[in-house]
Amino acid sequence: MSNVSLLQQLCELGMGARGFEFISDNAEHTAPEDMVFTALAVVEDAVFTKLVAVAGAEVTGNSMLNETLPAGDIIYGRFTSVQLASGKIRAYKGVYE
Repeated sequence: MSNVSLLQQLCELGMGARGFEFISDNAEHTAPEDMVFTALAVVEDAVFTKLVAVAGAEVTGNSMLNETLPAGDIIYGRFTSVQLASGKIRAYKGVYE
């Protein structure tokens, strides 16, 4: 396998090549074992009540919780669980490491 092919596979695995979870309820959603959510794509204006990132990939600065994020926004990171107050998102799954 060439280095380019391996790099491509690693990028795909990190950016959702493992599919996504459609979330449109208020339940807490946890990434499958040995996986994380690598991107959260807002389908319908969404309000997050919980965003848990892996150690070393925490969200810093002002809190995004309880703020309305418009449809079309994409949040990249390494999230282990998310919860919505409202809206709809696609949570793309990637490998943990």
